[in-house]
Amino acid sequence: MRLVRTAESANGRFEIKEFSDNAIPPYAILSHTWGEEEVTFQDMQGTSATLKKGYEKIKQGCALARRQDFNLDYIWIDTCCIDKTSSSELSEAINSMFRWYQESRVCFAFLADVSSKDDFPKSRWFTRGWTLQELIAPSHLVFFRQDWTELRMGSLEEVRRVISNVTGIPVGVLSDKQSLEKYSVAQRMSWASKRETTRVEDGAYCLMGLFGVNIPLIYGERESAFIRLQEEIMRVMDDHTIFAWKAEHGHGILAPNSAAFRDSHDIVCFDPFDTPTTPLSVSNRGIHLNLRFKGVGHEGLGLAILHCKGTGSRKDKLIAIYVKDLSMNMQQFQRVRTDWLEPIDLINLSPVDYHLTNMCVQADRMTHIHSTTSEVTAPPKSLKFLDPEIFTSEDLAEMMGPGVGPKDLLRSAAAGTINFMWLLLTRDDVDIEIRDEWYQRTPLLCAAANGHESAVRLLLERGADIEAQDRIFRTPLILAAMGGHGPTVKLLLAKGSVVDAKDKKDQTALLHAVELNHYSVAQILIDRISATQGSGVFVPSIRRAVMNGHDRILKLLLDQGVSTETKMTERGGTRLLYAAAERELASTVYLLLENGARVLTDSEIDTQAALGMRLTFTNANDYISTLRTVFSELLLEGVELRVEEKDTRLYQIMSFLVTDSEGKRRKCERALIHNVVRILFGKDGNIQEFEDTSSELLTFATTEGCTSMVKTLLEKGVDVEGKEGGPKPLWLAVDNGHPLIVKMLLEAGANPERGGRLRIPLQVAAEEGNTVIARILIEHGANPDGQGSELGKPLSVAAMRGYTPIVKLLLECGANPNIIAFRYTCGPLSFAAQHGYIWIVELLLEHGAAVEGLRRNKRPLALAIKNGYEPIVDLLLKKGARMTWSDKLLRMSPWVPPRKELPAFHQYHCYCETAYYS
Repeated sequence: MRLVRTAESANGRFEIKEFSDNAIPPYAILSHTWGEEEVTFQDMQGTSATLKKGYEKIKQGCALARRQDFNLDYIWIDTCCIDKTSSSELSEAINSMFRWYQESRVCFAFLADVSSKDDFPKSRWFTRGWTLQELIAPSHLVFFRQDWTELRMGSLEEVRRVISNVTGIPVGVLSDKQSLEKYSVAQRMSWASKRETTRVEDGAYCLMGLFGVNIPLIYGERESAFIRLQEEIMRVMDDHTIFAWKAEHGHGILAPNSAAFRDSHDIVCFDPFDTPTTPLSVSNRGIHLNLRFKGVGHEGLGLAILHCKGTGSRKDKLIAIYVKDLSMNMQQFQRVRTDWLEPIDLINLSPVDYHLTNMCVQADRMTHIHSTTSEVTAPPKSLKFLDPEIFTSEDLAEMMGPGVGPKDLLRSAAAGTINFMWLLLTRDDVDIEIRDEWYQRTPLLCAAANGHESAVRLLLERGADIEAQDRIFRTPLILAAMGGHGPTVKLLLAKGSVVDAKDKKDQTALLHAVELNHYSVAQILIDRISATQGSGVFVPSIRRAVMNGHDRILKLLLDQGVSTETKMTERGGTRLLYAAAERELASTVYLLLENGARVLTDSEIDTQAALGMRLTFTNANDYISTLRTVFSELLLEGVELRVEEKDTRLYQIMSFLVTDSEGKRRKCERALIHNVVRILFGKDGNIQEFEDTSSELLTFATTEGCTSMVKTLLEKGVDVEGKEGGPKPLWLAVDNGHPLIVKMLLEAGANPERGGRLRIPLQVAAEEGNTVIARILIEHGANPDGQGSELGKPLSVAAMRGYTPIVKLLLECGANPNIIAFRYTCGPLSFAAQHGYIWIVELLLEHGAAVEGLRRNKRPLALAIKNGYEPIVDLLLKKGARMTWSDKLLRMSPWVPPRKELPAFHQYHCYCETAYYS
């Protein structure tokens, strides 16, 4: 330590002498604000010191120290006792400065801007950062005016009260009656909140002594110095008030500067929960601490209660900060709304509502450098303040109140409502493994079954059992595969789900995916399995693919090396090729042949199968040639094409005739089959003799659109309703879009109300959007409100598919706009609103549709909001729809998609009628 000798030397100069730590003599110390031409250490070594204005401070300070009531031989003055050209010496001096002021016999505070006691409270000395420790550290402090005369302002207690009023520092600290350790970090920081320093970094360095810490000096790091100071404080003090600050442009959990603690002078340490906590720790991820946490808003927004409370206007109120769960997994958080501290009333506090959470909150050292004002969210006035991200107190009470229980987690997981799930999981009374009573499914099973990837991720990160099983042993992976949810399957596999787990019926996820023809899911599972297991594991799956004719998945399995000669059962049975032929799966037969399957083996002499295989061709000419040969052989052999033969050769031939037909091949087939019809039903033909065959031919002709063949068959007296129990020709003509054949059949007496596959013809026309056929059916007596049990009423189907011309036609023909589908629980208006068809919504409303819908849980307004169709929302509100609180909540929720463009005007299959009759 260097000290200035207070007595002048023989040459009239003041000398500087250096002392070791154990030989420092008694000394005075000078506190002042820097001015012009301060004398440096180098000046004191030369002859220029006396020429500077600052030399007067050295001269007067030495004179004061030599005064009789002090009688000190040495004085420390910061301007000249530190060699500021040495960074190491400057760092050592700054780290030692608080102790040097503390160990001085007396501190002279020179107030260069004070001439009388009235100027004292306004002195610049009270606004500078470094003078804070110079005020607190010395045991004896004397103030001097600008003329270096002592400033007397009454008793010592009166002076301390004046200083306390100016600085906010308690009188007990100024009188040394109270230790600094009695005051919280926030309180001590608040004493410096109105003070300034010339260099940004000094705003941190000047506070080291106040907290008894030391940090290296790095000039040029700017605000990072204050972050480092707080991190060092946390290493020696477990004080949560260090987080109780406010700043408009703050980022992270650590304050950007001491000014952020301006309103924290009354915040003290306090923990009402008496819960065991771990010490504060710092890592490269952020600050690790245990806090009570409660969700209060969308996208992971919540309140974390600090272990501190207010003592002034916030007396007996806990202090909470807003944080955001960044990944919705209650692990990584970020402080938000940094310009607000939320007071929590102790009287109404329930520990159940606030879950003890071990969280890591980002420090965000550098974020503030690049941020802009527009990125800062406006502060709430309180929790009741209506904000897009914060639930109102009323909504929060409804979502988290006594009526909401753990079972609501199952419903929210099934619906994929992430924010509600996350809110429930912040409660202490919610079990993440709760099961429903019937299916015994956990929230993870519910979320996986419905393909809610984000919900699955949230539950897994919160510790949900990835191998949980429902009542029939289905795991989340199996349920996701059954639903065709590829991203969810991929996520579960990445998290370690067992790929070959089996349910109660020994079905794996892959078998379910193959059965239900979920190609993308099958591809994911096959890729995962093939990486660790041989091709033999795919045998059950390839059997399932052949059985169901799922060719794309079959190709994936064949690419894994599964043999095409595989038998359909473990004990043998039919080969894959014959199994496909028996099921009339022509494309599957072709695929197996392309991959090396043999038609006949040495041990096989099944001529019927051979005949079926002869119908597998490479081009249209071979196809026609083979068919002619087959028919010729059959006719020459005198085979009677009666019903008893239908299930053998004729049936097999016909099945291959109506499959895989494109372009030239289709035209050749039609010509050939029409010729066969003429041969069978020529002048000598007996329609009764070939009754079943004729029905099959009419079915084929109506399906393929062979108008001339239909005409021939109808002229020969074939039953227009087809075979009893089989598909109706009229239904097939409608389903395949052949209006001329539809008209022919209706004019021949076909019943427009008789359907097939549980759907009436008019419903099929509405489903396909075929206005021409719909008009023909209605003109021939079809009921516009006819019921088909698979998809419901024609009007509901058209509204759901967005076929505006069909809707208009049906309404004009008397369809009821408020009719309810048999299978669905909502009316046409709800379907149109759900899918964004605003023109249909307008049509239905014009024809008297109920604006509130027909079912409370399928309201048109709610469905339009949920799917992001704002123009429809506006239209419904204009027409008198009621906006409930749940609609408002849904409208501002993050899981609602962004505003969508409405679908284009739908006119699919709305053919020009003249094109059919020209």
